[in-house]
Amino acid sequence: MGDDFRLVDAGDWETEISREFLSAIAPLTNSIGQEISKRPAGLTQEALSCLHIEMFCVPEESEVQEISKAFRDCSICLESFSEGDELICLPCGHRYHFCCLEPWVRTCGDCPYCRRRIDVTYTK
Repeated sequence: MGDDFRLVDAGDWETEISREFLSAIAPLTNSIGQEISKRPAGLTQEALSCLHIEMFCVPEESEVQEISKAFRDCSICLESFSEGDELICLPCGHRYHFCCLEPWVRTCGDCPYCRRRIDVTYTK
């Protein structure tokens, strides 16, 4: 037998690959953990009540072509807005059904679409 054929312990190879893989991805997993911990906290009931709420009105036929589909659909439930739907309009401009967005903002204080922090202005 020549040099082309050598006995290799597969267990050693898997262990070596695993160590190399883990050391290579360690910086990535650390940065992901830091990003998750940087996410803003969820909104309180008081903050939620300060968000801009609007009623959806079906646009005129001539306006439909001009309005992006993103502004006619809820990106959480993927349903089109209907006449009279209660929408929350976030500071970033994205709009959602109130009932779709509420569970999200209670746990995470950013827009589920663009991830921009939801800054709330409290009014007295």
